Amino acid sequence: MTGRVLSINQDQEGVLWLGQWFLGLIKYNPSTNQVVNYTSKSHDPTSLGADNIFTTYVDNDNNVWICTWGGGLNLFNREKNSFTRYTVNNNDRNSLSSNYVSTIFKDSKGNHWIGTLNGLNLLKEKESGSFLSFKHNPADATSISNDFISCINETRDGTLWIGTQEGLNKTNDLGNTFVSYTRSNGLPNDAIMGILEDDHGNLWISTDDGVFKITFGRLEEQDALVNSNGEITIIKSSVLNDPNQLFIKRFNIDDGLQSKEFIARACLKSRSGEMFLGGINGFNIFHPDSIRDNMHPPSVVLTKFQLFNKDVSLGEVINGDTILKKAITEAEEITLSHKNNIFSIEFAALDYVASYQNKYAYKLEGFEDHWNYIETDRKAAYTNLNPGEYVFKVKASNNDGWWSDEETTLTIIITPPFWKTWWFKALVVAAVLGITFILIELRLYTMKNQKRILELKVKARTEQVVAQKDQIQAQSNRIRHMNEVLRKYNIELEDNVHHLSEARVMQKLISFDEFKKIYKDEAACCKFLEGLKWNNGYTCKKCGGHEYCKDDVTLMRRCKKCNYKESVTCGTIFHRLHFPIDKAIYILILTGSGIGNKNRCKI
Repeated sequence: MTGRVLSINQDQEGVLWLGQWFLGLIKYNPSTNQVVNYTSKSHDPTSLGADNIFTTYVDNDNNVWICTWGGGLNLFNREKNSFTRYTVNNNDRNSLSSNYVSTIFKDSKGNHWIGTLNGLNLLKEKESGSFLSFKHNPADATSISNDFISCINETRDGTLWIGTQEGLNKTNDLGNTFVSYTRSNGLPNDAIMGILEDDHGNLWISTDDGVFKITFGRLEEQDALVNSNGEITIIKSSVLNDPNQLFIKRFNIDDGLQSKEFIARACLKSRSGEMFLGGINGFNIFHPDSIRDNMHPPSVVLTKFQLFNKDVSLGEVINGDTILKKAITEAEEITLSHKNNIFSIEFAALDYVASYQNKYAYKLEGFEDHWNYIETDRKAAYTNLNPGEYVFKVKASNNDGWWSDEETTLTIIITPPFWKTWWFKALVVAAVLGITFILIELRLYTMKNQKRILELKVKARTEQVVAQKDQIQAQSNRIRHMNEVLRKYNIELEDNVHHLSEARVMQKLISFDEFKKIYKDEAACCKFLEGLKWNNGYTCKKCGGHEYCKDDVTLMRRCKKCNYKESVTCGTIFHRLHFPIDKAIYILILTGSGIGNKNRCKI
């Protein structure tokens, strides 16, 4: 044999059936040392369907099944030394779903399940080659998680487990519904390569990224285990209201695996309960009962304290602070000034069984609420913390993930600068309030003083204005009185001037005796005055016009231009006398000639 063998099975007669990649099927009889190589012949439909063989399988009826990659599912016919092929028929919905077959399994009910590249198949009728196919439906959460089937196994409770390239599935109702577990709901790895059940009903799953153990149960049944062992992942199925949980513990290269990558279907449980898992660098043999957890959670001690990434020794003074008054392993409290608020703490778990797998978690209460899980790192660092009181807490798990119940704590007090202390803030508030009060009082005083000064200025100005008003009023009264006097004197002066002028004129023109003969009445006197007044022509006193209309009765003249009327006595002394004109003239003539003084009693 020169081909690469991917599968070996032994039938009830002791004959070995070996599936090769590229070189077909080998039948080897150890008792006779006879070897027969079956290969595919394109002209012979009863030959092997393809030379690439993934799996050989012998069921409890001693039937030999061959899963080929490209030639469908093949059944060996011992009587005819030939093969029956079950392949895809696009015209028959009940045919096999794919010619690329990866695995086959017969369950406790006698059902044959066939895994292919394109779905899971249930053989309904061997003679007719009728199959029922199950494929992934994104719209149906109860469908299988992926169509590439890698392995199939059945547990003692009759549950069928199907491994795919994208998740683990189970069904116990002939595939009507599937329960799926994938990365999306917590499975460590989706590429399932092998499924084995131990004597306690636990599943051991090989993948392309390590091995994990699955324990089944309800959450309340596993509380103690979950609370102690942080390595256990709890996941639920894709089916709603499924009460069962999968409690998963993971194993990797650090636990002794040949590699994190295992080969599909390269798994076996022996009659003694040992398990064989084949991978790319060999295989692992173990008995599940021999794998026991280290159930002693470690305690944690603080090993180093650093400021600004420099180790702090006992009693060392930094920026005026004595940082460590006790060794860090014994210290319960550290006080730092605001200048020393960049620090780091190192710690270690006191467990030396595979100590490189110890894991840590820490948090600083007062600064964060959640735990920081840092795997195998043993250092926590904080920078620029605000002044206040903090409690640093750290815990660890051993190599099997059992976490310590008690936490190691360290109280860290960061004092504030003086300008952030309560007494300084109170002093500042008091100072601000005092200054504000003084400013308000000063402002009120200034406003009151300004108001008083303004009132005095207004009062003085008002008094000045009143005095000026009285003075002006008095001056006005005096001026008014003087104007009245002057006006009176002016009128009298004008009358006197006219009187004197007219009297002199008349005195020269006519004597008293002559006057009595000529001007016997008022009309005659008016004629006389007309001759005196307009002797040199008429001129209107208003507009200066010379044309006029005359009234023969009153001897009044009216300007043709502006209709201004002017009597014969207007502008003369006779206009203001309360005597008839003829008598007034007599008086003037008498006064002017001296006769009046002689005849005063007569008049």
